Amino acid sequence: LLLAQAGLLANRVATVHWEEFESARERFPDVNFRSSGVEQSGRIITCSGGMAVLDMMLTWLAQHQGEEVARYVRECFFLKDADTSLVIRDKTLSLAIEAMRQAIAKPLSLEEIAARSNMSIRQLHRRFESEFGVAPGRFYTALRLQKGQSLLVNTRFPIARIAFACGYSSASYFTQAYRSSYGVSPTEERARMAAGKAQTQNRLAMFFQPSSSLLVNVLGQGVTP
Repeated sequence: LLLAQAGLLANRVATVHWEEFESARERFPDVNFRSSGVEQSGRIITCSGGMAVLDMMLTWLAQHQGEEVARYVRECFFLKDADTSLVIRDKTLSLAIEAMRQAIAKPLSLEEIAARSNMSIRQLHRRFESEFGVAPGRFYTALRLQKGQSLLVNTRFPIARIAFACGYSSASYFTQAYRSSYGVSPTEERARMAAGKAQTQNRLAMFFQPSSSLLVNVLGQGVTP
């Protein structure tokens, strides 16, 4: 997200880790974020992390050093073309998840999701139970709450605004669902994250800006700080 913060992704296509996908779209509306493994826009290549980093480097190698070199590197990692992508192989399941991700603020019914992914309701339930061990409705709720958690941590939006962005009609409904899933309220989550962030920043400040007494001790030992 540093590229987006620097304004380098304005009016470009980019990808981001799935956990940050919804909050990234909220924070940077001028960027066309997609939930794919690798995206290229002009000279900028972005990836969503994990194995997609290898995908990105193979893409760069193919463009600048040729397909032969990229193929050789891929073989060194004992990978085949079909195995380097993070895209779910079950196309209908992938369509269902994408439909959910695109409709967080205004949730779709399971019937609509099934129709958009060319499945019956029965097939939709069976695919999700088989792949993830949960019902599609529960998976959908998890996606919405993950977006809420990301917005709580990465923005200063009021709880009510976050609730609406996650498809809840009120802050109280969002709070109830959030507490049920994470064991804390959104307000408690935000306070906990802020405290942890402040503690980390204090530790970094102590490390990079040593006190005068520490500096004297280091100099006294004849060591250049």
